[in-house]
Amino acid sequence: MLAPLHWERFGIVCQERVDSVVYVKPSLVSKIKELIPQFNFENCDLRNPENWGMYNGKYVLLDYGIDEKISKMY
Repeated sequence: MLAPLHWERFGIVCQERVDSVVYVKPSLVSKIKELIPQFNFENCDLRNPENWGMYNGKYVLLDYGIDEKISKMY
């Protein structure tokens, strides 16, 4: 469910460039929250299309880089 990773170093992530999307299905958001329980918190805005891309015809998450602790800082 994640865009392919090229490299990561010191918390900086470089992922494959993917096509942007304009809409994310609610069922996809529910599915990813089931697969990755750490994303199942109130301020985790997976409905934002900017957090998603299309790779080989499938929706993929881009570097989401946020957790519950970070979300509460804003």
